[in-house]
Parts: sequence; C-alpha cells; structure tokens
Amino acid sequence: MADEAEPEAPRQNCMNFSIGRHSREVLDQLNEYRLSGKLCDIVLRADDDSFPAHRVVLSAASKYFNGMFCNNMAECQLKEVPLFGVRSSTLRAIVDFAYTSEVNNSSYMLLSSLLEIINVEQLIVFIALVVQLV
Repeated sequence: MADEAEPEAPRQNCMNFSIGRHSREVLDQLNEYRLSGKLCDIVLRADDDSFPAHRVVLSAASKYFNGMFCNNMAECQLKEVPLFGVRSSTLRAIVDFAYTSEVNNSSYMLLSSLLEIINVEQLIVFIALVVQLV
C-alpha cells in the first residue's frame, strides 16, 4: 500500500491574495461565450427552442445537470439534449441563472418548474429574491 501524501504545510512569508471580481468576470466571459456560441458543447432543447451552453457551467450550477453530464448517462455523449416537460421559458430562466446568478420578477411564475431542476439552496435564494421583488 502506497503512503498517502501529507498535506503541504503553509509556507512562512507566503502572501495570499484574492481578487474579488475575478469569479464574476470569469462567469461574465463564459456567458458572453454562450451568447455568441463559442466553445459551447451542448444544446438543450425545450419546445421548439434551442439553448447552446457549456456542460461544465451547467454541471457546476445545478445538481440536475451534474447528474446528467457527470454520471455516464446517455446525455454525456449527446450534442443535443431534449428536455421533455420543461417549457422553453423555464429552461431559459434556468440557463440564464446558471450563467448570471440573477433572476427577475417575471421568473416568479417559473418557481414550480425550477423546483425540479435547481438545488434546494439555490431555490431558497430564488424565493428570497422573489419575495423582495414582490
């Protein structure tokens, strides 16, 4: 049995810093890529509408998509995934939320459909935002 690697001890005189806007800028750039069709590796379909996206963004933002794309389901190999029983307006709100972390008051009516796709923590945040908007 091989020895497990010991975690590296913090180095003395080592500075750590964080640029708070970095993650927001990365997400904004990924959204720009999505909107222009760059580097998209999946197309989600609902009703007659198509939504190009990045599996990694969807998987990171949603347990539903994480399960779909990271657990050897058939959708892992597909270029297009039809989502039956999901309205295109609902799917648009979900994909937009994954890329922007934002919802608007018109998304309030989508709450029941969102419940099935986004995780509970995101749903709580969504409800809190909707309550503030009403």
